[in-house]
Amino acid sequence: MKTAFVVIAFLLSGALTEGAGVSDSSGQVIARVNGETITVADMRSAFSRRHSGHLALLNTQFDKRWYLDSMIDNVLLIQEGYRLGLQNDEGLRRRTAEFAAAKAVELLLRREADEDVVPDDEVLLDVYNRYFGKGYKAALIRVSSRARAELIERELGEGADFAELAERYSEHPSAAGGGMIGTVRWGQLPPSLENALFDLAPGEVAGPVVTEEGAFFLRLLSVEGATPRAFDDVKEYIRLVMGERIREQRRREVVDALRREYEVRIVDGDWTHVASLPSDYAVATIGGSTAVTAGEWSAMVLERGGDSGDLVARSLLDEAVTRRVLTLEAQERGLDRATEVVEETTRFERQLVLERVNELIVGRISVGEKEARAYYEANREEFRTPGSVRLSHILVHTKELADSIAAGLEQGESFAALARQYSIDGSASSGGEIGVVSDGSIIEEFNDIVFALEPGAVSPVLKSRYGYHLFKVTERIPGVVPPYAEVADRIKKQLIEQKTEAERKRWIAVLRENAVIRVKESVLENLQF
Repeated sequence: MKTAFVVIAFLLSGALTEGAGVSDSSGQVIARVNGETITVADMRSAFSRRHSGHLALLNTQFDKRWYLDSMIDNVLLIQEGYRLGLQNDEGLRRRTAEFAAAKAVELLLRREADEDVVPDDEVLLDVYNRYFGKGYKAALIRVSSRARAELIERELGEGADFAELAERYSEHPSAAGGGMIGTVRWGQLPPSLENALFDLAPGEVAGPVVTEEGAFFLRLLSVEGATPRAFDDVKEYIRLVMGERIREQRRREVVDALRREYEVRIVDGDWTHVASLPSDYAVATIGGSTAVTAGEWSAMVLERGGDSGDLVARSLLDEAVTRRVLTLEAQERGLDRATEVVEETTRFERQLVLERVNELIVGRISVGEKEARAYYEANREEFRTPGSVRLSHILVHTKELADSIAAGLEQGESFAALARQYSIDGSASSGGEIGVVSDGSIIEEFNDIVFALEPGAVSPVLKSRYGYHLFKVTERIPGVVPPYAEVADRIKKQLIEQKTEAERKRWIAVLRENAVIRVKESVLENLQF
């Protein structure tokens, strides 16, 4: 087939490619598409992931049929993508390999560090007794260079004001407020920062505490007491945080051991020195072989933003080396060939193939200036902006007062004067004037009434959950058709989407005509979630 096809955003969802084509031996086959199976498990998994587990939405026969047809269409598109050889695209192969390596590393860490992490109640109660019911009012400074950290440490030692140093040097969002981060409670900071802060007495400063984000200085301002929630109410939250901290500590231990085993070496010297080295200079080695070059390190820093200090730059290098060591170990153990890794990688590759198909067809669809302008001229009213009004408003708490104000207005009293005197709305000080509002921009039950008013007219008393309202229109501003230049891009996008959808339907029809599709109607009919 010489022509390819495109898929709308719905079909591009990873949810629809996730199950199809990967066998689930425990699932009933619900359809076969050119010999490729779609199982009940595939359908359940795809729908559940897309709709956050709301499987009941599939329980009408129409919805089940429609969703299965969408999955079948998706399988056909992917099969055509493979027939076109899109899986051999260099960029796709690289992304697939990177994904497979990452999944193998995830499996390695899960097996080595994540299993059997369930803190017992005694540990949880100790945390509760030590920290709950306390709030630590604090300020911090974060910098990304070692030289800046040493400067701050020296100035603090000479008695400099913490807040002034934060405003001058800190790269944290709190810098403008003198480093103030408010009241910190247990579980809100990384453990290294939390431990440093919680060990302080009010007025003391800790730091520098070096993390992957840079060097931190922390100042404890005060410790605030409060009645804590009952232990049983927060026990599972503590267990969750503690479990994650234990897993993170185990992972660090695994990484440290593997870095020793693989004989990792990283060049000495700060980032500014290494940046001047030749691009092929080995800044990190694994077992004596180059792991990261100076050029690769520079690229990491540039991707981060280019202005990282040496501490953050070094952290990026450490992360890169750690990923490579973990990847080597996962491959050594054969985890890249583990069933779950292979299946997840297959699903990921299929999704990428589908994306390449879309890119291929979208690249063939175009809308020229002449076509876009012709559409504009034939459909000018489609682009007319909503009409608007200049509006004033009075809001009061009681109907009695609203009726009294309405009576006064009928007798010629000034709307602006009554708004200043009685309205509880924020517009009272400006005589009730709230400015220009577009049709459809106020609450639905008021919109039609307000936009039916002529200039100078006042609405009847209208009730909402906020109170009782009176509106006055002082000016009507008709909608306008914007010039072509203002909507040209929107028109082109709309026409491309229309052509894309038409092309998708055309090719799905051709693919279905030439496909062998078998649906087990009895399985579909009896399918329940």
